[in-house]
Amino acid sequence: MKEILTISLNKIKFWGFHGVFPEEKILGNWFTVNLDVSVKSDVINGTLQQTIDYSSLYAILKEEMSRPTELLEVLVEKIKEKILSSFSNITCLRIEIHKQKPAIGLLDGNSFVELKVEL
Repeated sequence: MKEILTISLNKIKFWGFHGVFPEEKILGNWFTVNLDVSVKSDVINGTLQQTIDYSSLYAILKEEMSRPTELLEVLVEKIKEKILSSFSNITCLRIEIHKQKPAIGLLDGNSFVELKVEL
């Protein structure tokens, strides 16, 4: 039997200056991140070293979200690379970055990118 354990951070909000348009770089916007990281559960023995420390995941998100990036597609790739280089026991990773009220007309919603990686 293959068991997978998933650690999630959901609806984590950051204020950032991501976007292509000049007003996005000046005014900023709210971004929401959802993150799922999976590890094999049969190797977990009750120590933090065998799982994923979600405070470390948050620190990575905070650092990368604070760096203005034009495209969310590039930002999600940077987060992926940082997480995968920080943890060797990940089997699956899913990242969503939502931009609240993007600068496209009167849209009263959000746009988002999602990246899924299975290792």
